[in-house]
Amino acid sequence: RRARARGALGSRGCGGAPPPPPPPADPPFTALFGIGAVRSLFAATRNDLEPYAAAREPSVRRAIAALSAAPGALPARMSGSGATVFALFSSRVGAARAARAMRARGWWSMDASLYGAGAP
Repeated sequence: RRARARGALGSRGCGGAPPPPPPPADPPFTALFGIGAVRSLFAATRNDLEPYAAAREPSVRRAIAALSAAPGALPARMSGSGATVFALFSSRVGAARAARAMRARGWWSMDASLYGAGAP
């Protein structure tokens, strides 16, 4: 299907515009994943809206706590203004297990890989 869709659009993409380039590598950021410094990265950053969203909607705090307690979890955090809570995991297996456990608790959940992270 993709090949047919690409063929219909031509090599220039939608509306004649060239397709976007692949995302650039960010060596300092991806190096943090390679050396396991994700905890340091999360310790140095924050989501300023998280405490306010969690105070207004306690399920934010519960989801963060549940993900943080999952085996293999690195820091968990709320994304943006609170539509999503996510956690990074030391392995794909750990992420898949946590996603299943969250679904079993009634949460919508999925696991995914970071672009270029190369986690086993």
